[in-house]
Amino acid sequence: MEEKQKRIEAFQQGDVGWYEDEFLDLHLGDKRLDKRLGLIINSRMQNPSGSIPDSMNSWAKTKGAYRFFSNDKADPKLILDSHKNSTVKRLQDKEIILAVQDTTDISYSGHKSTEGLGYINYSEYAMGYHYHPTLAVTVEGTPLGILDSQVWTREELNKDMSKQEKYSKNINTPIEEKESYKWLKSYKTLCDIQKNDHSFHLISVCDREADIFELFHEHAIIINENKPDLLIRARTDRNISDGEEKHLFDELASITEFSEYEVIVPRKKNSPARETTLRVKFKEVNIEPPNNLRNRNSYQKIKLYAITTTEVNPPKGAEPIHWILLTTLPVLNFSDAFEKIEWYRKRWVIEIFFKTLKSGCKIEDYQFQTFERLKRILAIDSIIAWRILFLTTLGRECPDLPASILFEEHEWKALHARIYMTKDVPDKIPTLSEVMRQIGKLGGHLGRKSDGHPGVLTLAKGLYQLYSISIVWKLLTCG
Repeated sequence: MEEKQKRIEAFQQGDVGWYEDEFLDLHLGDKRLDKRLGLIINSRMQNPSGSIPDSMNSWAKTKGAYRFFSNDKADPKLILDSHKNSTVKRLQDKEIILAVQDTTDISYSGHKSTEGLGYINYSEYAMGYHYHPTLAVTVEGTPLGILDSQVWTREELNKDMSKQEKYSKNINTPIEEKESYKWLKSYKTLCDIQKNDHSFHLISVCDREADIFELFHEHAIIINENKPDLLIRARTDRNISDGEEKHLFDELASITEFSEYEVIVPRKKNSPARETTLRVKFKEVNIEPPNNLRNRNSYQKIKLYAITTTEVNPPKGAEPIHWILLTTLPVLNFSDAFEKIEWYRKRWVIEIFFKTLKSGCKIEDYQFQTFERLKRILAIDSIIAWRILFLTTLGRECPDLPASILFEEHEWKALHARIYMTKDVPDKIPTLSEVMRQIGKLGGHLGRKSDGHPGVLTLAKGLYQLYSISIVWKLLTCG
């Protein structure tokens, strides 16, 4: 029995090929820490929704994990930088990469004893921290990794300030001292990546909160032609210069030439997926600096391309789609406009990433005593959440790839034997799509035609079961 237990542990600790590739250049200053990180990530991948004790499977491993999270040498920046380096390698020769950035609040309001947390949602009762990652996503929608990660707490609530006081403070504060500087920080990271590699082109994709003049200005002042571009949903009805005083929204509404574009609106919690028609217009515009920046010599008008999309005949009770996109990329015809709309629609990937992190990895359930420890588990679980999402989307976007690119032989054979309840397994390597559907069944997906693809959380449950099944299969087949 003792020998068998050693073999089980060896198999559990050995199947970490993806992790070994992900952290080839990682050194935390202590080889024992590097090894412990590997064990933690491997265990979290096998049971992403479990607590630390549940994931570690033994008291000794659990104590080792808690020591790791308490160790100042376990720098989350080093962990994420190593992952970023591996991510950049995956971008090679992809031509266009969408760098999608967004913010989410990680709430620990019920954990009053945790030191170092701040206010979220501008409420004195909501405590936690803010997380702003940037995901590298292919134009097909497959996430290739995390390019930037920002974490901070809000120490001041300012709930007693009037709207006018808040406005005055915001308008007179340099952008570097505002939370909105997060968008520029991410963009500058992309510039550093782009400067060192010309084999792909980065497009920073952002929602309405990133519609700040300073971000467009940052792009405009970069002399290097090989710089990341911007694709941002507009929030502000800006002044545009076209020989006379005009406003962006009115100008776009006055355009008479349009084309129509068919899209599928994804299913939401209370509404099914639907096919709809978007009416599309576009125009080259020159946006003027806002009043608080206009008198500064460095801020000049900026040429952008605006695209407006309006849903035609939306269903009764449904909120109609209406987007105005601003981009530094040339939009010279309707084909260009349709392309940029599709790229912006890939922004949903980061929303699924947040859902995977919170519901799949249970990031808000930890009860660590300090914010520093929470940042270490966030670094690990964010990589786990990416990996789960990567497996999910790759199986959909590249269904005919052989399963061997992601799964070992004993894994897909064990999966086939479990699904079909048979000892006879095929020698031919199945497709990635087949394996992902089978994993979905393990997680509870029924696989009916009306069910669509298995979701991220369902696949996470299936992957958890696959690890234990494949270990048993390997033990049995290896004698």
